Amino acid sequence: MAKEYKVEVEHLKETHSAKVEYLQEALKRDKQASVELKAALALEEKKRKKAKAKIVEERRRVAKAEGQAILSFKSLKELEGIKVEFTQVAFGKGFNFCQKKLLRSFSDWTSAFCCKILLMMR
Repeated sequence: MAKEYKVEVEHLKETHSAKVEYLQEALKRDKQASVELKAALALEEKKRKKAKAKIVEERRRVAKAEGQAILSFKSLKELEGIKVEFTQVAFGKGFNFCQKKLLRSFSDWTSAFCCKILLMMR
């Protein structure tokens, strides 16, 4: 009977040894996969940061170009008359709007009095 136990123990040792070996190999594969995934993640993070920096730089370039375009537009002599006319029209509309609002709010005031008040506010 002792011999049978020895045989059974040897069989169990071999079986467990094979299982342990299989599990160790699986652990090695998992560790290698983890290392590869971490490397891929680090690479993607690096790419993301690079793309983000590129976007920030591009936004700066666009803002600078917009500013230069606005300055160029403002300095155009050909459009000076148009700009002056636009400003006068816009001021006139705003002035008329304020005058009408004052007259509605203070119905006992005259139009001339409202004009004087608005001109004093400038």
